[in-house]
Amino acid sequence: MMEYLIVDAPSHILKYGRLSGYLLSEILYKYCKVNNIGYISLSESINESANKGIKTIWPYDGHMNENGYKIFGEAMFQWMKNN
Repeated sequence: MMEYLIVDAPSHILKYGRLSGYLLSEILYKYCKVNNIGYISLSESINESANKGIKTIWPYDGHMNENGYKIFGEAMFQWMKNN
């Protein structure tokens, strides 16, 4: 039984002076797998929405807006259903 679950923010976001988002997500995924920790990546769903022109974050603070939280909620529901 998994006692923890990590939800990974979009890996395409790059911050200066930090690891690449993609590399960080890959390390986090492997760490979770080895340690039997649940892992959900929102990157693919967020990127698909962005490619369709759907905004998922607020422009002024970088937090998810209602579209982002909808993606988050659907990912959580699918994870709970499958686990």
